[in-house]
Amino acid sequence: MMDERRHNRRQRVIKGGKVFFHNQGSTLDCVVRNMTEEGAHLKLESTNSVPDRFDLLINQENLLYPAEVAWRNMTDIGIRFTGAPKGMTSRKLPR
Repeated sequence: MMDERRHNRRQRVIKGGKVFFHNQGSTLDCVVRNMTEEGAHLKLESTNSVPDRFDLLINQENLLYPAEVAWRNMTDIGIRFTGAPKGMTSRKLPR
């Protein structure tokens, strides 16, 4: 049985998201599977091209979270938030 290392209890969610990297020039779609105040579990088609640091946009919340990879496998990534989320307006949304 794995030891639980989270400080906050995770909340299961199913939310659409986008991973932004290369100065917001590259994006990958993802599904946010669970979240805490400290991080999240993301599901992607492949994690091969995801860098260790990126921004995560949660579509339904219009929030952009700076993040770093805590762990990864072929299709899943565990992330830590590295700063406060920024609210996005439609004019500011990365493309």
